[in-house]
Amino acid sequence: MLRKIDRFVDLTGPRAHLEPYYSEMGRPSIDPELMMRMLIVGYCFGVRSERRLSEHARAKDRAIGS
Repeated sequence: MLRKIDRFVDLTGPRAHLEPYYSEMGRPSIDPELMMRMLIVGYCFGVRSERRLSEHARAKDRAIGS
């Protein structure tokens, strides 16, 4: 499903457009392309909370990395 979404959605533009608004100080920001992809996937799978979506992404990342 993710590859199908990737074929139709090009999210490279927002990163360049939003780059001037990111600060060099403080915690690093979430890449806008990644955030939008996560929101699209969350919408497709019915995950409504950004916090829960982040938890799912971290769990998947740990499962793939192990």
